[in-house]
Amino acid sequence: MSASLKSYELFLILSSRISEDDRNSFFDKISELISKKGSISETNKLGKKRLAYPINKELEGFFANIRFSSESSVPSEIERIANITDGVLRSLVLSV
Repeated sequence: MSASLKSYELFLILSSRISEDDRNSFFDKISELISKKGSISETNKLGKKRLAYPINKELEGFFANIRFSSESSVPSEIERIANITDGVLRSLVLSV
């Protein structure tokens, strides 16, 4: 790994309608992507919670956040994958 790793935090809201297997496979996909060019320091799966307002006519979502260090190209790839994956209601990658 290169010395130019930056710290990031990924926030996710997944549809509560998708199965646990689909949810876990999405997390595995993201974890694998991060591990190729960085490392994960913490994963918090916060579970189902009521949304403050409906998103795509859904009232509940599965919340999670992941803290990681990686090269600067990884966050844009994560957002690209999140945008094309069914069941992802919202995603946000922040530089820490």
